[in-house]
Amino acid sequence: MGILNNDMAATSSLSSGLRFHLVVSAMLTLCAILAISSLRNDSVTFDETSHLTAGLSYWQTGDYRLTPDHPPFAQLWAALPLLLADHGWTTDLPGWHESDFWLVGRSWFAGQPNIHRMLCYARCMIVALLLATCWLIYLIAKSFWGKVGGLISLTLAVLSPTLLAHGRLITTDLPATLLFLWVMQSYARLIDRLTIGRLAIAAMSLAALCLTKFSWPLVLPSLCIMACVAVMRNCEKASNTHASSESVINKTPHLQMTWSMSWPMTWARRAGVVTGIAILSGGVVWLAIWTTFSWRYSPYVDNAEFASQSQSQTQSSTDVHRVTDDKSWRDVLSDERGQPLRSTASSFVRWARDGHLLPESYLFGVAYTDKTTQQREAYFLGEFSNSGWRSYFPVAFLIKTPIATMLLIFLGAVTCITCYGMRVRSPLAMGLVVFFVAYVLTMLTSRINIGHRHLAPIYPLLFILAGASAGLVTHRAGKVIIGSLLMWLMAANAWIYPHYLSYFNEFIGGPSQGYKYLADSNVDWGQDLLRLSDYMQAESLRADEVKLAWFGMVDPSVYGVASEMLPSTAPFGEPTQLVGGTYIVSVTQLLGIYVPQVRDDYWRDPRNQETFQQLGSFYRSVIAGAELDVSSQQRQQLSQNWWYLRSCLLLNRLQKREPDGRIGYSMLVFRLTDDDVHRLTQL
Repeated sequence: MGILNNDMAATSSLSSGLRFHLVVSAMLTLCAILAISSLRNDSVTFDETSHLTAGLSYWQTGDYRLTPDHPPFAQLWAALPLLLADHGWTTDLPGWHESDFWLVGRSWFAGQPNIHRMLCYARCMIVALLLATCWLIYLIAKSFWGKVGGLISLTLAVLSPTLLAHGRLITTDLPATLLFLWVMQSYARLIDRLTIGRLAIAAMSLAALCLTKFSWPLVLPSLCIMACVAVMRNCEKASNTHASSESVINKTPHLQMTWSMSWPMTWARRAGVVTGIAILSGGVVWLAIWTTFSWRYSPYVDNAEFASQSQSQTQSSTDVHRVTDDKSWRDVLSDERGQPLRSTASSFVRWARDGHLLPESYLFGVAYTDKTTQQREAYFLGEFSNSGWRSYFPVAFLIKTPIATMLLIFLGAVTCITCYGMRVRSPLAMGLVVFFVAYVLTMLTSRINIGHRHLAPIYPLLFILAGASAGLVTHRAGKVIIGSLLMWLMAANAWIYPHYLSYFNEFIGGPSQGYKYLADSNVDWGQDLLRLSDYMQAESLRADEVKLAWFGMVDPSVYGVASEMLPSTAPFGEPTQLVGGTYIVSVTQLLGIYVPQVRDDYWRDPRNQETFQQLGSFYRSVIAGAELDVSSQQRQQLSQNWWYLRSCLLLNRLQKREPDGRIGYSMLVFRLTDDDVHRLTQL
């Protein structure tokens, strides 16, 4: 009978384990389905234009002149499938010799008939990293809270609008999110048991992170605290911890955090091992960076070509990210007054550049990133700023995270404190906490407030914390609460599908109201051109009837959108006549984030109003044929200036007008008559 009972228990355990594996597999499959099915109808977003183009250029030429403001790993990874396609890449593209990656990307996208199919292939490479991120979240949460806790964390990750939005776009945000987590997990495993294989994996994960995002130093405090834990624990304490952990696990099945240190137990020997690991990791990172850049200091394959080009061109201060010549270096290493920057990053770059310690493109990217963090134009709650707001990311988190997710994170935190307390103290747990604190403090003091996406690396940590709420499933009420919250999250995901990029929660009335709080990549990144094309076909709109103010880098005609142009990020056609028609406006253009002449403060200034009135009077005099000494070139410039200011005033007035329709959540539709346009363009 005892043998029979044991066999039944083993069979039951096996069956339970199989069910969990099937559920996990189903959740990952659901994640892939949601990501891939939703990316197909999103047109290329703003940053993807440069990232994908740069990645393909790296593979085809070995030249790193494009996008030095980002390390190349994510671009190389995403562009890999394009090597098997008819990609049509050539160095004869406009902008290549000037290292103008925006123009190169714009030109390449315009010349490829199957560009959207190639874009989807490349996006699927990022989806693969999204699945790896979800899987890693599950593994870590499972090691902390057991299978149920891991499943809760996995569900939050799979249904997260933030991860789904950026886990299918060709940017560095999701790859960096995965690698931050992988670095901490791989070094925690190395601390647990030192082997050559684990050391290689940990060092390679850190090298991959360094080649993905210049914010990688934010993981160093986490690694340092994990190293300190490894050094300071002696044999006796380690043994006691191991024994107590086993006791805790026997009593608390949701907490599984044993830590057995198998390398030398003396303090001095541990310190030596940790120091050796740090040196070896640094060496692997250094070798990986040089190998990626082909062991060439210059980003240019042909330095003679660059020298001839740089002598014949004059770079403006706004083009510091395009060509790494002497003037560009002076720009990125100096402030607005021309004084040398004294930050840690700029000092390191000067030192490393003098000794050619790292490739020039990599060093230039570090310097450029450091320079651009000093100030960046941003929009928040109806205000504009170059220096950012401390409340930007907290508010962005509160309105762009599902309410059910936040409640589960809160329940997880309360359960972790009340049920587990200080027993949650493994090196990995401590590392995750330190990374969370370091990252949040950095974001609170950051002056780059251009996207909630920059919070992506902390979401896996919060999802793991939410898994602690599994401690409540032993009670019937706890099961009901957690089940209800997960159902709410599923409903929120179904509600926003497939517009994950524009998700806002119920606190502000949903995604239709989001642009009143945040803009840019939070809601409008140029993703709705395909939907605009479908809208024009459904409404039978001709090109001369559609007036488009477009926030994006590609020409809308790439997606079959034939329209006339209002003030847009990049020109794509002839300026439209300001007459009645269907006005379609990207919300980023409507708010005037990168067009100051659209903003309220511009038109409230009496000096600008006076200039507008004088320009209008002069323009009408010229058009009326008054005998004025005006050349044809001056006449053309006058016409352009008058059209531009009237168009900006029109966009400003449309901010106060309810739209007649929406395309996705990034474009607003206004149907205006001739009288409407005349009235809206008058002061």
